[in-house]
Amino acid sequence: MRSRALVTAGLVSLVGASLGGCGSDEPTTESVSVSAITYTYVGSSTAPEFHQEYRVVVKPEEATIRVGTYGTVDGSEEPVGTATVAITDEIWSDLVAETSSLPSGDDADGCTGGSTRTIKVEDADGSAHSATIEDCGSANEEASEQLEDLIEPVLALFDLDELDDRD
Repeated sequence: MRSRALVTAGLVSLVGASLGGCGSDEPTTESVSVSAITYTYVGSSTAPEFHQEYRVVVKPEEATIRVGTYGTVDGSEEPVGTATVAITDEIWSDLVAETSSLPSGDDADGCTGGSTRTIKVEDADGSAHSATIEDCGSANEEASEQLEDLIEPVLALFDLDELDDRD
């Protein structure tokens, strides 16, 4: 009888220890790692020699920018300038933290020909979330400024005037 009690006690402790490690295998927002953040800016509709757009792809260790005129963001035209810079762990961590809640551009009072800013956050598991802000005049001004503020530490690492000396 005593050996049966010891075996039962041993089995109960093994099962208890095993169950303690069980849980959902679904990733939480804290455990999903961001693999890349892409920010695009398409300036307002102007003559090609004055229009500017760019795409910045930020990864944990570096950021690459393509700057140019119409077609630079969608890749249909070659950029007038490109550059790659190193990203510090602090900039990357802050950027990832700030992209956990993106602004929405829901002001319907915009107008045709304004600027468009888009940020896309890609997770290592293949999922992504994004925000696109179209602004013209005062429409979506606050949301647009939030996206600008979010990417500013990365943009500050590039000299846009040097990369795009068309003017």
